[in-house]
Amino acid sequence: VAEKHADNTIELFDTLRETCSLWNVKEGNAGLLLAFSGFRDPADKNLMEELIKPLKDEQVYLVYGRQLPNKNCRDVEKYIRNFNYPDRDIEKSEKDLETMGIKAIFCSDVCSVYRRDKFYELEQFPKTDFNEDTIFAYKVIQSGGKVYYASRARVIHSHNYSYLQQFKRNREIGKNQRQFAYIFENVKSESEGIRMVKSAAQYFIKQGKWYRIPDLVLSSGFKLLGYKTGKILQKF
Repeated sequence: VAEKHADNTIELFDTLRETCSLWNVKEGNAGLLLAFSGFRDPADKNLMEELIKPLKDEQVYLVYGRQLPNKNCRDVEKYIRNFNYPDRDIEKSEKDLETMGIKAIFCSDVCSVYRRDKFYELEQFPKTDFNEDTIFAYKVIQSGGKVYYASRARVIHSHNYSYLQQFKRNREIGKNQRQFAYIFENVKSESEGIRMVKSAAQYFIKQGKWYRIPDLVLSSGFKLLGYKTGKILQKF
């Protein structure tokens, strides 16, 4: 992507973490910041075009793309990817917090673009090792802007985490939500997880893959345990 748009790419702007970089790009008269994880591949040649297209609406400050599962992705993780990244576009604003809960501010800087002026106006990412994209999305909709999910801007990106890895990852999520309690205390989160598990179980039964349910239950259990641990314990 960076090579294809070399004329527009000005500089490597910042390193968020080892796995993600933020690029400073000029698109016409608009300054944009593009965030891409190091562990992703574009699904097709239309990625950049589809990612930037929603910014024609000046109220859209942040756009993120769809993550498709890898070929070797386990069935449970594959379902979760499709649950979190459906095949339809979604525009989200402050009015959706009540009905969508955590989904209203859900986004991912694995593949995303930010309006440069709004990024700085809203004081950039917070000082945190995790979840900076979701926290910034909250600031976007609180400021009157919109977050846009562009389902046709697609990258290949998924994980096959072990149960222990899922525990550790969700422990970090719990810690992060404790750190930014002013956001997450007012946004429904756990109910969305329950809805996903129920939906996945129904899907596997309908597809005749009932034998995937133990994996679903175990992975969900380790996630919940890690999440609760992170929220309760200061250090673990």
